[in-house]
Amino acid sequence: MPTFHMEVEATMALVQHIRQTCRSFENQYSQLSGEVNSSIGSSWISPTATEFQKSFQECSTDVRKVTEQLETLAMRLQNEISEWEQTASKLA
Repeated sequence: MPTFHMEVEATMALVQHIRQTCRSFENQYSQLSGEVNSSIGSSWISPTATEFQKSFQECSTDVRKVTEQLETLAMRLQNEISEWEQTASKLA
């Protein structure tokens, strides 16, 4: 029979770390996006600069998608923790 185990506090810390990392990444990407947008048309003026800016903006969709997926995983893990706690309280 397999053994099941969860250290709830450590697992909850992982949930928080995932969420904090998502927020941090979103903030850093937002700052980087501002830097790219302010550079294009001022310190870099050319058709390739405009193409670069467009490509960079297209990455925004991917960034949102990844952070949403990570948030979904954090919610799944949070739900798993809740289930573990409920089961443990019934067994106690």
